[in-house]
Amino acid sequence: MRIQVIFLILSTSTAAASGPCFNFETKIVKPLRAPIALVQGVDAADKGTMDEGAEGRNWAVVRAKVDKSLDTVYQLLLDHKTTSSPRVAEMTVEKIESPSYLQLEQVKFLIKPFLFVRVRWTEEWGFALAEGTRESPREIVISYEKTEGTSHIEHLCGNMVLRKLTDKSTDVFLYEEAKATNRKATDTLNGLLGTLKTLRK
Repeated sequence: MRIQVIFLILSTSTAAASGPCFNFETKIVKPLRAPIALVQGVDAADKGTMDEGAEGRNWAVVRAKVDKSLDTVYQLLLDHKTTSSPRVAEMTVEKIESPSYLQLEQVKFLIKPFLFVRVRWTEEWGFALAEGTRESPREIVISYEKTEGTSHIEHLCGNMVLRKLTDKSTDVFLYEEAKATNRKATDTLNGLLGTLKTLRK
């Protein structure tokens, strides 16, 4: 999500993500991290590191109320422009048939940080119904993970949990963990806050 990486090494070598977060062959309805509390009138947020040293994995989390229906928020998140960086030059989405998900996708991204330099990576996205029905969902869990591509993004995965509050409001929980070139926990948190801002537009 909104991966903000400064590419200091002009290389487009590829590497698999370090340590898979998910197995998309099974339905994922439990987020990687338990949601923080939803505080009335406040956007709750936190961030931190998972490994020793500045080059380790970092994480961030946001939970807030969005004054739109769950279906509206879900439709916004089905559009990867809602969560992707504005630096993405090309994006292709391939839908995968799966009875376990409302939608399962493989998404390929391309950015061009410098002249003649192209950086590519692939993410897998699963949109799972956790509570309710397809016609009237009460909770949807979205999971995503970088599965291949540039070595500059060594690790990237996360969850978005949407829970119906009322017909016109949704509890939104966003979590992401990452290890990427020049990527700090503050960058990860700012990416999630950017997504929240987009959902509220």
